[in-house]
Amino acid sequence: MKSLCLLTRRAGTTREAFRDYYETQHCRLGMKYFPFAKYLRNHVVAASVDIDFDCVSEFYFDAGRGGADLMATSVGDILRADERKFMDQSLIRPAVAEESILAGPPRDVAAPGAQRQLLMLDPAVGATDEVFFAALRDWGLALGAAPGVMRVSLDRTTPFAPGAAGFRWRAMLSLWLAPGAAPVPIPAPPLTLALGVALLVDACESPPELIRALYAPESN
Repeated sequence: MKSLCLLTRRAGTTREAFRDYYETQHCRLGMKYFPFAKYLRNHVVAASVDIDFDCVSEFYFDAGRGGADLMATSVGDILRADERKFMDQSLIRPAVAEESILAGPPRDVAAPGAQRQLLMLDPAVGATDEVFFAALRDWGLALGAAPGVMRVSLDRTTPFAPGAAGFRWRAMLSLWLAPGAAPVPIPAPPLTLALGVALLVDACESPPELIRALYAPESN
C-alpha cells in the first residue's frame, strides 16, 4: 500500500526551515509510530508554475500494516501537534497511489542528493482513463529515453477526500535522474494529457535500517 501527500509550510516560515524541521524532527517522529516499509520526502526545488505546497511525501506500508487507523488514536494527536509547528494543516492533501515502474531498474533506496522530476497530470477534457493512462505510459517512456534519466515511475492517484481538500491530480509521472544529471526539458504533452505542474525535487528517503531502529509504537 502506498499514499502520497502534498504538504505546505506554515505561513511566515521559509521553505528551508520547513525542510529542516521535517527532516530532523517530524519524519523521525512519524517513523517512531508508523510501520513504514518505505518513506520519502520530495522537497520542491523548482516548479514550472506557482504552487502552494513545498513537499510531496510518499508513505509505503506492507500489506495489512497501513497506518490510517493510527491517526484516530493518541498517535494522531501527537503527530498533529507536531505538524502545527511547521505545516499549514489546512493544506494537507493526501491520496492513495498505485505505483508502477515504466522503465529502468526496480525501486531501491534513494541515495543522498538524489533528484527527480515530478510531472502532475490529469486527462484532457473528454479523454477516458484508458486513453489517458495509455498516452501517459507512452509519453513517460519517451521522456525516459532522454540522457540522465535512470528510471521512470507512474503513480495512479485517488484522493482521500474530494474537491479542494484532496490531492489535485489523477497521476504523477516521475523521472529519476542519475547522479549529477541535468533536468530533462519537458515538452508539451500529447493532446490527451493535461500537465498541471512540472517539479524538480530533492528526494530524501529514510534508509530501512533507520526505519527499523526508530519504530517503537509501544513507547506511546
